[in-house]
Amino acid sequence: MNIWLVLGWEESYGNWEVLSVLFDADAVEPKVKEVFTEYIHYTQVKVECWHKDNMDDPDASYYETEYFYREEN
Repeated sequence: MNIWLVLGWEESYGNWEVLSVLFDADAVEPKVKEVFTEYIHYTQVKVECWHKDNMDDPDASYYETEYFYREEN
């Protein structure tokens, strides 16, 4: 089972904030677009993918990170 953490970089605070937790890979890109549309203060978003062998296991293993950047118009 994979879990995707959507984190936004807020320039004025200078830290990553967890914005969403997703359980479906197809939901990642729409969520990133939504973040950039609704939250103008986020300049970049990173999505971390974590893997759990089974739902009842309290531990997860890091898998990968993908970065997205706000497109300037």
